Amino acid sequence: MARIDGLVTHIEPNSKSALPRLLTIDELAAYLDVPRRTLDGWRARKVGPPFVKFGKSVRYPEHALLRWMDACMNGDSDV
Repeated sequence: MARIDGLVTHIEPNSKSALPRLLTIDELAAYLDVPRRTLDGWRARKVGPPFVKFGKSVRYPEHALLRWMDACMNGDSDV
């Protein structure tokens, strides 16, 4: 597996992937115990956990979510 600036450029077949787990909106809403509309509002206001978009699909990288949650505990987050 080669990396360029942290991006995976090739994954060997049958190998354990180092790619992050991506949570759906519904998975994250259930985990945080907030309505899906809350996450929609946070994204619109550009606050809340970091997310990525693939076309119309929104996903939340688990590692970024954990960092955001840590920032919330330390009072460093807008939400």
